[in-house]
Amino acid sequence: HNIESIQPPEMQELYTEVSQKWTVLEGISGIGGGETGSGATVRMIRKEAGSKGAKIGIVFHCQDTEPDFVEMNESNLFEDGNDDEEEDEDSQAIRFGVTVSKQGKTVVLQCRVGVESLHVDRVTVRDGDTESVLASLANGEGTHAALYQGPDYEELAVDLQTAFGTYVEKECGVDETVSNFMLMFADYREQEEYVSWMKAAVEILD
Repeated sequence: HNIESIQPPEMQELYTEVSQKWTVLEGISGIGGGETGSGATVRMIRKEAGSKGAKIGIVFHCQDTEPDFVEMNESNLFEDGNDDEEEDEDSQAIRFGVTVSKQGKTVVLQCRVGVESLHVDRVTVRDGDTESVLASLANGEGTHAALYQGPDYEELAVDLQTAFGTYVEKECGVDETVSNFMLMFADYREQEEYVSWMKAAVEILD
């Protein structure tokens, strides 16, 4: 799978930079790369272990992007519309999961990152290693819906919320480069999957 060969230049540059520290895997465990639509989910495994040997992973889906509400301020509302495309591109956010695994247990930090900031939405604890938890997250974590989903994050002490956010950025290595990569790669994968979907749908329904 040489996924670099078909990427636009700026995407390839970012992909190469991120690949120095992360292994980027398209698709999810148990579903082959050839499965229709499987490239929509992307997993990333950090090459270097975290503190005390923790294994760190990321999972995101190319359709888990949304407008970045930080950007939706007055200056955006009164735009004359000439830079619509640029505005849309600049104001995307993406939801993703970070996994930190050690001794058969995994902490899952559900996050959202936009242009200006990273925010942790929920923290849960799951049995299993990085691969199995990333796979269940990629599948929408349906099998874990009956388990404890962690406390209401907004009710945690502010310093604890800040500590989780700092942990994701500093300890897990989800820096600006990784955030930019996720946003750009999600957009790229969404376009690729859309083309495949359109082609398949037309062929079947024609």
